[in-house]
Formats: sequence, structure tokens, C-alpha cells
Amino acid sequence: MYIQSRLQGILATLYDEKENIKGEKLAKMQGVSTRTLRSDIKSLNNVLESVSAFISSTRNGYKLNINDSEAFSKFHHQFSNQSENERNIPQENEKRIDYLLKRLLMTNTYLKAEELAAELFVSKSSLTRLLKGVRDRFGSFDLSIIIRPNYGIKVMGDEIQKRACISEYFFPKRGETPLAFQSSFFNSYFSQSELQKIENVVFQRLKDTGINVNDIGFENIVIHLAISIKRIQMGTEILQYPLPNKMVHESKEFQVMSQILFDLLKIFHISFSEGEKLYLTVHLIGNRSSSQGWGFEDKEKVLNLTLKVLNTIYEVMGLDLREDMELQRNLTSHLQQAFTRLLLGLRIRNPLIQEITSHYPVAFEAAVLAVSILEKELKLSINKEETGFIAIHLQAAMERIHGTRDPKRCLIVCGTGQGSAILLKYKLMDYFGGLLEVIDTMGYYDWRNYSIPSNVDFIITTISTDLETTLPVLRVHHILGTSDFERIQEAFFHKRKEELSFIEKNLIFLQMPLKNKEEVIHFLSSKVVEQGLADPGFEQAVLEREKFMETAFGNLIALPHPIQNISTKTFLSFCTLPKPILWGTTSVQLVCLFSVRKNNKENLQYLYDFLYEVLNDTDLISELVKIETIQTFLDKLKRK
Repeated sequence: MYIQSRLQGILATLYDEKENIKGEKLAKMQGVSTRTLRSDIKSLNNVLESVSAFISSTRNGYKLNINDSEAFSKFHHQFSNQSENERNIPQENEKRIDYLLKRLLMTNTYLKAEELAAELFVSKSSLTRLLKGVRDRFGSFDLSIIIRPNYGIKVMGDEIQKRACISEYFFPKRGETPLAFQSSFFNSYFSQSELQKIENVVFQRLKDTGINVNDIGFENIVIHLAISIKRIQMGTEILQYPLPNKMVHESKEFQVMSQILFDLLKIFHISFSEGEKLYLTVHLIGNRSSSQGWGFEDKEKVLNLTLKVLNTIYEVMGLDLREDMELQRNLTSHLQQAFTRLLLGLRIRNPLIQEITSHYPVAFEAAVLAVSILEKELKLSINKEETGFIAIHLQAAMERIHGTRDPKRCLIVCGTGQGSAILLKYKLMDYFGGLLEVIDTMGYYDWRNYSIPSNVDFIITTISTDLETTLPVLRVHHILGTSDFERIQEAFFHKRKEELSFIEKNLIFLQMPLKNKEEVIHFLSSKVVEQGLADPGFEQAVLEREKFMETAFGNLIALPHPIQNISTKTFLSFCTLPKPILWGTTSVQLVCLFSVRKNNKENLQYLYDFLYEVLNDTDLISELVKIETIQTFLDKLKRK
């Protein structure tokens, strides 16, 4: 039974004092308000009830009353010796679910519901709701919870799946910090010194045998070795492991893993069964930098799959990455490794998955589409971690598109002289960045004898007189204002005008009092159907996409969309909420429902650029969620 450090301090003070302590004095000693103290006392009494003790409250103050000295003594010894990590009991429901999941995974016996509720300082009814969240997380690993009267709660399922779940939830997904130096709940079970010893052994053996792994692969191998050691110590080892490939036992990787385990035996004084050796060998094979000798040998087949994926992304999303030869090479190489992992039944960790979905939502959607093609072709199930790795390659290709776009080139002709022309130049460069290159600046009289370079696209001027040129000319104010920038953008870049044409004004809903994700999706989908943009199956298609992975990308925004292109036109619909709601585990206050028309053939790269800009503009989103009129909302998007 665990006690938070603050509550432990209150209990220890009352236990040592023996007499009444005034509330004001006790609150001051703990550094809290009297109101908080009353709440803490109530929480403590919920725990103390199980050991026949209670804290009384009278006009003379608070006092600890013990009715069963033996039971309380045992309890007092337990909480006095608990570790610091154990005292930091979470307050948010998501963290409580994590806590329960870890407690259940790291015990072989039944856990009493009363004890778990007391550890978290929640009621039994609250515990029941939290266990539903635990069941949901266990479900993706084919694990379940059983509750037996008079026994308690226990997790049931395959040991290999339990280990996959442990690797997912115990170890922080931080690519920038060495594993042994990461501090979190898992250090209660996996100490830094243990992890460091495992890392040293693995590093040396891989170096000696010439097996190359990247940083993520190295971390994954260390994690699964640590889990194996801990599970064997708990008496839950893998005795037999079904071989996905008959060559595993005869491989170089099996010999290297046997050497690693021999070194670890001397450190941890445990032996590894044949099943453990094969299980860990599979992880070594799946995390190698090269999958040569395993899985798909036919590179041509994998390349053809890559080309099919890129064609489908273009046909469905209008995102044209088909001619990027670097993407073709890199994605083909990655897919060969991914197929190897999948054929070996290996579930790999992706420490970047949250960052990928938050910062590269368009690339992740393209990866989801790619996965749907690969799953049909290969009859394999591909999880979100592998999907995230595919998204990284697609995002890199999208970045190359941005980097290779030629800027527009212009001349500036200013009637008030060269100084004013230069000022206009820098204001334009500041606004348009790399999209615009100013070739030259001049006054009107310089212009009359000027020979225009062949690479100039248009001219910006403050002069009302006809400049007598065949190039497009746009007149602006001497002091550039918002309207000038918008006119330049619409006239010569076209981007904003095209993007806004996809926004359905009749599908903008502001400050809607909707309570959860399902209500929002139902409301927007019904409006889409009412407008004749899709049939009634639209809502189900959106919900199916949410089942794969929630479309909340952080920054208070969600981008729900159907899993397939089924609308009659491409459109954007917006909905803001008075207060943020939970979209899964992420707070959302701005919802952008996005749909591409069926059989789309248009290149929508500029539209994805627009969505990317909005998703990552914190200031813009904070302004949009406060707006109450549709025209102001649209004006704000125009000025993005």
C-alpha cells in the first residue's frame, strides 16, 4: 500500500505527536492551505480504514487514533520504507491508468481492488472506471484482466505479449537521452546500474562481431534484455518460442546473442532457456541496420510495392512524390527491414511516434494510406510504430519539395526614390521569405533606361503611370499594408486563394457546446451529409480512421477525416469549442474536418502546406478559438 510523500508527512507528524495538533499548525508544517489539509486528511482516512485507524477532527485539532496496533504497525513499516518513486502517486486519470497497468504487469499474484484503490486514493467506483482504460490498452496486446471474488485482479495473456506491453509503457520514448540516464517510474524495476551493465555487454559484443544497429535498435535490444532478466527473476520465463524462420537457430545473430547472454549470466546470476535465446535473437535480427539474409530477398518486388504506394498517395491525396528517386531508394530499403521484423513477429518501439504525429500530420496520413496498401499486398498487420517510420521518409521527401521550389522573382519600382524602394524590398522579403526573390530596386527614372532580366516574373510599383511592359505589374502603397500583401499573394502566388476555396463557409461552426470527440464527429458529419457532400456512411468512415490512431495532433487541434476518399468534393470544415475537450488523451478546442473528393486527380500539395502551417501556428490557433463570427474567422485564416 503506497502513500504520497505529502500524506506520509502528515501521518508521520500525527503518529509522532500522539496528541491533538491544530489545523493551522499542521498545515503550516506541511506547506499547504488548511483547505488542502482537510482534503488530505479525508484521503488518509480512506486508507487508514483498512487498518482500523482514523484521524479525528475536533476543536482541539487533529489526532491519530489506532484501534489495531498490530495492523497499523505493519502498515506504518510498509509506507516508511517505500521508495520515492512509489510515493509519487499520479493525480491525472491517464497517469493513474499507466500506474495500474504497470502494477498489474509486474506482479504474478492477484492484487486486491481495495489495495489498488487505496494506493491511488480513489474510490472503488473510480478504480472500476480506470480499469476500463487499462483494458483498452491491454487489448492491443491481446491481454485481458480477470477479477476473481476474494482473490483480486490479475492480467492474463501470452508472456511475449506482456513483454511487448512492458516495453511500450515502462520505457520513456525519448530519442535524445541515453536509456540508462532516463529517470521515470520504470527505475523502480530497472535500475540505472542494471541498464548500464546490459548496455556495456551489448555494445562490446556487437562491436566485436561486426553487427551494426542504429541508436533506436540498440536501445530496443537493451530494453528487451532488461525485461527478460526481470521476468526470469519473477519466475515467468519463455521456455519455448515458435520459430518464424527455421534459419534463426543457425544464424550468426543466435551465436552473438548466446555470447551476450553468457556475459549477463555472470553479472545477474540467472540462466536463459532456449526459448529466451530464440526470443532475444529475433529482436537482434529485427533491429539490425541491415536485413540482408532475412525476409524479402527480391528487391525488385519491394521496389514495385514502393512505387505502388507512391502512386496511390498521389491518386488519393494529390501529393506527388513519385519522381523522388531518393525517396524510392530510402523507402525501399526501409520496407525491406520492416518486412523482416513483421515476418519475425517482432513489434518494434518507435520513440518518436508522438512527435511524428504532432509535427508531421500530413506525412503520417500518407503513411496510413501506404500501410493500407502494404497490408493488402502482404497479408500482414502493420502497427502505428512502423507507420511512423514510414512517415519520416515521406516527410523528408516533402521537405525536399519545399527546398527545391523556385522562388518568384520581381523588380521594385518606387516613385519616391531608391531608399523607399529598398524599404519595400526588405518588407516584402520579411513577409514572403524564400518564396520571393527581389532581383533589383530602382526609381522611376532609372526604370526608363532599364533592361529587364529574362528571369523576372512580375513588377511591384508605387507608381500609377503605365510602365509599358508586358510583365504583370501590381501597384501598392508606399507603406505596405495587409491588403497589399494579400493582393500580391493572390495575384502572383495563388496559394491562399486556392486554399480558401476549399473552406466551406456553411460548414464553419463557432463556439459549439459539444462535450466529446464522438459528439463533434457526429455533428460535423451530419452537416456534411445535409450539404450533399457525402452519403450517410461518411461518419462511420471518419470513426474508422480514429480507431487506427486518434487525429488530435497537439496544439489544441484535431484533424479528423474519413479513412477513404468518399466525398463529392474536397473540402475543409471548421468547428471551435468554448472549452477544450479530451480527444482521446489530447486536449482539443479547434477541429478541422478534412476530406478529399472521391477519385481525386488534383495535386493538393499547396493545401497540405496550408494545413501544416495552421497546425503548427500556436498563436493563430489561440486566436481562432476565441472568434465568434464566421467572417472574422475567415479573415484571420486569410492573413495566415
